[in-house]
Amino acid sequence: MHLVVNGYFLNQPTTGTGQYTYHLLRELDAWWDGDISVVIPGDEATDRPEGFDRCKFLIAKPPWRGGMGKVWFEYAAVTKAVQQANADVLHVPYFGPPMGSSVPTVVTVHDLLQLVVPALKGGPLVRLYNQFALIGGRHSDVLVADSDHTQRDVERVLRVPSTQVQRIYLACEPRFRPEPEPGERERLAERYGLAGDYLLYAGGLDLRKNVSTLIKAYAQAAVEVPLAIAGATRSRSRMFPDLQSVAKAEGVADRVHFLGWVQEEDKPALYRHCLAFAFPSTHEGFGLTPLEALACGAPVLCSNATSLPEVVGDAALTFAPADTAALAGLLTQVVQDAGLRAKLRALGPKRARHFSWRSTAEQTLQAYQRAIDIFHGTAA
Repeated sequence: MHLVVNGYFLNQPTTGTGQYTYHLLRELDAWWDGDISVVIPGDEATDRPEGFDRCKFLIAKPPWRGGMGKVWFEYAAVTKAVQQANADVLHVPYFGPPMGSSVPTVVTVHDLLQLVVPALKGGPLVRLYNQFALIGGRHSDVLVADSDHTQRDVERVLRVPSTQVQRIYLACEPRFRPEPEPGERERLAERYGLAGDYLLYAGGLDLRKNVSTLIKAYAQAAVEVPLAIAGATRSRSRMFPDLQSVAKAEGVADRVHFLGWVQEEDKPALYRHCLAFAFPSTHEGFGLTPLEALACGAPVLCSNATSLPEVVGDAALTFAPADTAALAGLLTQVVQDAGLRAKLRALGPKRARHFSWRSTAEQTLQAYQRAIDIFHGTAA
């Protein structure tokens, strides 16, 4: 089998799609004996990602910047790569499929938030792009969904049968583990001012992450330890609430520490040393951040919305994302009850071991073969 992968996000490791593409390809590169060609945007050989032994990288330079360059890449560059490689199957690892393909096509749908959440639908050009993606998704042979929740969204929004959709969970990297490394506590104190106990949120700061509710719950909770919020605001818009103003209005500005964008190497340590990790998101296609926290042994308080219960199982304390009082009570409970924290710290890594990139890769290979069988009319 010769696989061609759309690697548009491969060199963007801070994005969820970039992480997914990288780790899936790393697993396939390490043990699968098929041929892999990955088409990536760029203009020179130095754009070739590191850490791959067998993948062949095809570099295509978009003639335009921004959205039009991305559309050109998805349609023209990927189509050309499929033809040049004489591909058996194409994998688009995000919801940006071509409207038609000459080979069996697998598309990974991490979520459909831009189609199901009104506040995220964007302007006219974004909506037009999403409509083309929706048409392309319907005509793909297999749609891979990150969770059962996302699979239901895909079937409902794209109006496709369940036989066209395959649920394949994601995983977190091996570096997310409970065992601390030497000097990491001192590094947290030096880089982020976290010398003692703290509660933690890490992730996006956009509206759906619901961090305003966390700050309000923290203000109501009977706790004195600071709340550390790791993440960067991408823009000043209605999609990114002014969280500093929320903290000031709630009277906790002196106890809420905004860490900004944290270095990737520091994320496991942040999880390992927090008293608890809180994740109040209202919409998630999978929920990789709380899984990382569980893997590091952090006591996790997690919203029970969308896909998140599938990820955390019984290893976290859950709450309705709009229930500020419930979250305040859980924050108080987890800070005051050392026994509860110890129980959650033990449950988290066990839960995280249910997910692995090897399993993700093996199931994705099954999706490739299934797409080939459907395309050629040989599916059972």
